[in-house]
Amino acid sequence: MTKDNQLSRTQFETLMQRLAAQRETLLAEVRPLSGTMRNWKPNDTQRNINEILMHLGSEECRCVSRLGQKLSAPSEVTLMR
Repeated sequence: MTKDNQLSRTQFETLMQRLAAQRETLLAEVRPLSGTMRNWKPNDTQRNINEILMHLGSEECRCVSRLGQKLSAPSEVTLMR
């Protein structure tokens, strides 16, 4: 980061690439799961996989939008409902 505590364009692009790669890694793990498996809850106080994915997707959108960058494509997380 620069002395003004801002990311350079290169640093920003690197972070966006890492974010996209991490998202793809996560989604590759859950794609094979059935809807039943993604909706299963161990108990009433814990989230299921879909709820966790929705939370992560919402936070990703919020964080990226605060940085002034829009996501390049609709998040697959919203398509897995």
